[in-house]
Amino acid sequence: MVNVKKSAGIGIKETSELFDFADATIDAVVVSKANDGKVDLRDFTNFFNPSIKLVPAIMGIEKVDDELVDLDSAEIAILEGRINKYAKNPRYAKAVGHLLAFANEVAGIAKDGKAA
Repeated sequence: MVNVKKSAGIGIKETSELFDFADATIDAVVVSKANDGKVDLRDFTNFFNPSIKLVPAIMGIEKVDDELVDLDSAEIAILEGRINKYAKNPRYAKAVGHLLAFANEVAGIAKDGKAA
């Protein structure tokens, strides 16, 4: 677990970028499966948007924990709306949960300054 510090009003930009990546990835899978019932190399163009969203999602990943401990009521409402979108499908919720856990671990690695 990464140690986080409470600060005032840092926003949810980095957390939102993680959700943007999750949304884009889930959308790409849904579109790909709608074509022929599977995801394969023919669907690579559907994954262009998630690949673009991945870079900003990772660039500020070490700030996500700090953002999540500093939420105000408006930010909570925004994130609840995004989370509720996933509540309809437990697999989506699980994928986003794993993404946030991944973010936490990458942030820990970044703060430790060790890659391997």
